[in-house]
Amino acid sequence: MKRIYVLALSLILLSGCSSLQKFMPSNFDNAEFMQLAELKTAAGWSATCHPGELKRMAYISRTLKTYSANTLNANITNIYDGINSLVEELYARENPSEGYCKIKRQNIVLAIDSALDTFGGRVK
Repeated sequence: MKRIYVLALSLILLSGCSSLQKFMPSNFDNAEFMQLAELKTAAGWSATCHPGELKRMAYISRTLKTYSANTLNANITNIYDGINSLVEELYARENPSEGYCKIKRQNIVLAIDSALDTFGGRVK
């Protein structure tokens, strides 16, 4: 009888541990983190809307979006979609004012900072 209790308890513990896995942070992804850091650097580089800078930001943002859509979970993909949306809005804007560029780039940096804070704490 004691063996049955031990076996039942073992099964409960094993199934409980596998259920807890979804609450554990995913492993650190240095490629993803590097892309975010690169995008933050490009976005914070200046407050202007120089076409070359915006093109670079759009490229990095699109790369992150594609990468996350094919390797990561839906929550992370949604974060990158939001960042990409901000970048694409700035990139597509025709003749934006200096103030618009400055504010939009600051918003992009804030969104990236939030992602870096979240993802930087994952298991390395």
